[in-house]
Amino acid sequence: MKANVVAAAKQYEESMGQPEKLTALSFAIAMNSLKTATSQNAVQVVNHALLICGIHGYKNDSKFSLGRHLRDAHSAAVMVSNDRIFGNTANLLLVHKEDTGLFT
Repeated sequence: MKANVVAAAKQYEESMGQPEKLTALSFAIAMNSLKTATSQNAVQVVNHALLICGIHGYKNDSKFSLGRHLRDAHSAAVMVSNDRIFGNTANLLLVHKEDTGLFT
């Protein structure tokens, strides 16, 4: 997950000052993919932490409580709907596939 964020930040930094790169379909697809993958991976990380902590991870009065973390991790996929982003990305990929001159 960290490698994906670092790579996206590098791609953004390399594109700064070049509006044609920042508005390219490939950039939008990459950023959408970063958001959806990261939000899904965050939930997996918390789920693994729950497996490690056991019942103490479920208890709200425990110093190992993960309820808030789990709720926050799920909110990343719910608040800015991953389903909507997947749909938008699918449409972008269809257009991107047909645009043969995009990178020339």
